[in-house]
Amino acid sequence: MMLYPFRDNGPVFITLISLSYFCEGGHLSIFPAGAARVFGMASGPTVVTLLMTGKPLAGFLGFFFAKSYSVQNVLKIGTIFSFVNMLILHKFDDTEIVIYDVIEETEE
Repeated sequence: MMLYPFRDNGPVFITLISLSYFCEGGHLSIFPAGAARVFGMASGPTVVTLLMTGKPLAGFLGFFFAKSYSVQNVLKIGTIFSFVNMLILHKFDDTEIVIYDVIEETEE
């Protein structure tokens, strides 16, 4: 929604959108670790595969929204999705990742 006032200034709008995508690109690298943490090492790769399949679907939906709704409504829809994403992430428990168990022997 903060980008909406700049929609009439093409170069500024494109620059701000490009910078926002530059920042969003880091999320792609944290998906595998996050999926392994939340879903475990056994089903984490399957979840990452589904997440990567969802990216083209999101692109198609973005194209559909851009053709069907006004720019302001598309930005509102994106804002709602972002808030839902933040609520879902807030519900996850911050537990430590355990890849393998280490048994320490104590000397007696």
